[in-house]
Amino acid sequence: ELGRLLFFDKRLSANNTIACASCHIPALAFTDGQPVSTGINGQQGGRSAPTAINRGFSIAQFWDGRADDLEHQASFPIQDMKEMAQDKDELVQELLQVPEYAQLFNEVFGNSAGPALTFENITFAIASFERTIIANNSRFDKYAQGDHLALSRSERHGLNLFRSLKTRCFECHNFPTFNNPDFKVVGVPEINDQEPDLGRAEIAGKGYERAFKVPTLRNIALTAPYMHNGTFQTLE
Repeated sequence: ELGRLLFFDKRLSANNTIACASCHIPALAFTDGQPVSTGINGQQGGRSAPTAINRGFSIAQFWDGRADDLEHQASFPIQDMKEMAQDKDELVQELLQVPEYAQLFNEVFGNSAGPALTFENITFAIASFERTIIANNSRFDKYAQGDHLALSRSERHGLNLFRSLKTRCFECHNFPTFNNPDFKVVGVPEINDQEPDLGRAEIAGKGYERAFKVPTLRNIALTAPYMHNGTFQTLE
C-alpha cells in the first residue's frame, strides 16, 4: 500500500508534476500511449515506456537491462534529469513533512536499523507495489487451462501460427509471461533525425549493438505504439 501511494505521488519529481504513474497509466496497461515518454518540464526521453505488468517476473529491467531488479530500477527515473529530476535527499525531506508517510514508513520499516524513511526504502516500497501488477487470467490463460471456447477459431489459428516453426514467435515470447530474459536485434527502424540507439550495447558493450529486451505481449492491445522507440502504431 505504501508503494502504491508513492507510485501515484507527483512529489517524487522535483517540481511535483510527474509521478511514476504519469508514464505507467493503469488504463493503458501501465504504459503511456506515446512513442517516447515525456518527463519533467515537457522533456522527451529516447524510448517508449514499457509496461509495468508482470515486471516482477523479469530479471533485468529497462529496454537495455541496466537495472538488476525492480528496486534498482525505481531509483533511475526519480533521479533522471529528463524524467523526474528529483534529488534523493530532498525527496526524503519532503516526504518526512507528510505525517501519513512518516507513519507508514515507520510501520513498514521501523524494525530495521536506522531511519525508516530513506531513499532506499522508497525504492523498496515502489518495487513491492509493482510486484502486485500481475496479468494471469486472460482468455488465453483460460484456454490453456482447458476452456477451448475461450479463444475464437481465428485466434486459435493465430496461436498455432505463433507456436509454429515457420514463425518461431514463441522462441522469444514464451508462455506464460510471453517474454524471455534475452536481448534481441530485430531490425527496428530508427526514428528520423535521432542518433542511432545502440540499446544493450551501451551497457554490455560490443556484440549487443541495437539489441533490446524482449517485451511481454501481455495486454499488448493496450500498449501501442510498439517497439522501444514506438515506431509501429498497430500490431499488424
